[in-house]
Amino acid sequence: MMEFWTGVIAIAAVGQVVVLIATAWFVWRYLQETAELRRTAQRQVALANEQLEAQIRPALTLAIGDGGSLWVSNIGSGAALNLRLVRTTAESVDWEAKSNFGTAAMGAAVAGGQRVETGSASGSVGNLKGECLHLIYESLSGRVYASVLVFEGDGRPSGVRFLPKG
Repeated sequence: MMEFWTGVIAIAAVGQVVVLIATAWFVWRYLQETAELRRTAQRQVALANEQLEAQIRPALTLAIGDGGSLWVSNIGSGAALNLRLVRTTAESVDWEAKSNFGTAAMGAAVAGGQRVETGSASGSVGNLKGECLHLIYESLSGRVYASVLVFEGDGRPSGVRFLPKG
């Protein structure tokens, strides 16, 4: 009779191991699915943030007025903050550069649809031959952008490019 109960206990122990392995497999699959759901939710939040940024993004253009004055216009829908106007010979943007051209609008905010004139402390726009002006600014969300105006060798601007940082 004792051998019978020893056999039953051995079979029960094997059954417990089988149930334990099956449970471990289901828990592992559950963890995999949960991790995938987390990644999907993070992608959805990132896309929602991108859509919000697109709705409130500033877009600054540079225009040359009478007498070589430089005007900054915000054609975007959101405010542009912490403006910096940088005169350089390189088209690539130095995102940390300090303002070195124009004074009136620098550091200020430009609301959507607003147009402001920059004072010129270091020469007129007509003196920019083969150089670039980088207008670096931030959106309300803190994202940094730049508008780049390239001047040809004869001093004519060739158009504005908009660049997001990173």
